[in-house]
Amino acid sequence: MVRKIFSLLILLLLTIPTAIAQTDDWEVYETSNYRIEYPPNWELDTTGIMHTSFIILSEPEPNDRFQENVNLLIQDVSGKSLDLDGFVELTEQQVRNTLPGSTLIESERVRQSGLLSQRLTYIGNMNGSTMKVTQYCWVITGKAYILTYTAQRANYEDYIDIAEKIMATFVFNDF
Repeated sequence: MVRKIFSLLILLLLTIPTAIAQTDDWEVYETSNYRIEYPPNWELDTTGIMHTSFIILSEPEPNDRFQENVNLLIQDVSGKSLDLDGFVELTEQQVRNTLPGSTLIESERVRQSGLLSQRLTYIGNMNGSTMKVTQYCWVITGKAYILTYTAQRANYEDYIDIAEKIMATFVFNDF
């Protein structure tokens, strides 16, 4: 029994440095409000496409019609007097109303980037494709921050680990 525990401890100690060092060679994108890291083979777009603050696109695959991505959308909600609960309720309603055949898989309060956020995962049809989406939502000083991983449903599991690692590097600078 002691030998098994010792073996597991050694294995754990050997894997910790690898897990910590995984983002050492990653690219960094930083603004005055936030910072995020992403793999060098993913592409950063800060042109504001689809009203995003940024979109980080996966490496293109041959014959792939969609590049999986992580993006950030910032919405001014100051005039709506929304807190996180109100914003989540509105978001869940919008998912049901705007995505045909959508299914909300998960909606739970979590701590992400050191702050309380809501994690939502849902499936819905977008532009003729079935997509699976995971979002982290924060409402801070009158702004809603929505950090999203979007993938074709068939490819979601192929990219979720790297997408979660990217999203885990997202931090707010001011809060």
